[in-house]
Amino acid sequence: MQKTYKFIIDFIKENGYSPSYREIAKGVGCALSTVADRLDKLVKFGMIEMKPNVPRTIKVVGYSYVKDEERECENEL
Repeated sequence: MQKTYKFIIDFIKENGYSPSYREIAKGVGCALSTVADRLDKLVKFGMIEMKPNVPRTIKVVGYSYVKDEERECENEL
């Protein structure tokens, strides 16, 4: 479960949006059903929030993401 959580955080940091179930499965090397179970547990533990049946809505509780490109623009000002 921790590997899945870290993958989600790293994916959002890199891409600026949350991963799909398939991307998580590929990234951590598990089946789609396992991803669903792990995400349910992460929701129950209050580590993530997500809207049911809506793609790419995983939000990591307590994290705020800013894409690197946006940071670079801020630094130039």
